[in-house]
Amino acid sequence: MFIDIQFPPYISYGSSGGPTYLTTVTQAAESGVEYRNAARDIAICRWDASFGIMSQADLTVVLKFFRLCKGKAHSFRYKDWADFQVTEEEGWLGTAEGDGTTTVYQLYKRYAVGGVYSERKILKPVPASVMVLVSGAAAEATVDYTTGVVTFDVAPADGALITWTGEFDVPARFDTDEMKQSIDDFQMSSWGQVPIVEVLVP
Repeated sequence: MFIDIQFPPYISYGSSGGPTYLTTVTQAAESGVEYRNAARDIAICRWDASFGIMSQADLTVVLKFFRLCKGKAHSFRYKDWADFQVTEEEGWLGTAEGDGTTTVYQLYKRYAVGGVYSERKILKPVPASVMVLVSGAAAEATVDYTTGVVTFDVAPADGALITWTGEFDVPARFDTDEMKQSIDDFQMSSWGQVPIVEVLVP
């Protein structure tokens, strides 16, 4: 189940972490040549949110959120302060051009270096933040802020460049079912590590 509530952004602001891949590296014993196998093309972000907990009040908020989500059971919106914005050059809608008939597109963010790029499907754009553009001009379209699907009122013309700008959250969940809270002093406790992991949706 997805709970459409954002993890407290003032706490996620202090998180550490980022994207992780799954690569197996084998090195030949004699030659030393490496053979690398990327088991997953898509990165999964992982964070430790404990660094953003600065007071007992912050910990109480996280405790309530943890109980609401029942540990790993339910996912939620998470703001990754290191990567939450999309510029016009980065924002694509599944394709670079319209075809004159298609009206429904998916939001993507494109990470490009030297003409080579990787794309990330954006599933949880921030409400009211998205602007969709066709050939550089704002276009009338409906954005589903729970799926990242965009529906145009009129299909972009054949060959028209379609882009977007805005902000996005990441669907995520706690990566533990156990809150290891320690009592440090009178009315003062802490949680040593708050593991949160991105949830990929088919």
